[in-house]
Amino acid sequence: MAQEPIRITASEFRQNFGTYMRNVANFDYEVTRNGQVIGLWTDPNRNRREAAERLIGMNLNLADDLDVEKLIEERRLRRGGYLPRYPEDDPS
Repeated sequence: MAQEPIRITASEFRQNFGTYMRNVANFDYEVTRNGQVIGLWTDPNRNRREAAERLIGMNLNLADDLDVEKLIEERRLRRGGYLPRYPEDDPS
């Protein structure tokens, strides 16, 4: 988020804590006392949430040469114990 934090006084922050609690997902707040910044109120998960939203919007196409039916059958055989779970475990 490239937006500058909104400055509020400590007494305003105390009086309207519920409002700032609801809005912290969208805005950062610098809390001041006597004109000096004493704290930053921010959402620690905002970057993760924005990254997840970007990933959701991506167009993830499977490769054209990918045989989905073969992969499903291979997975079924691995789960059933008929194939080794990992290729490096294959004794052949």
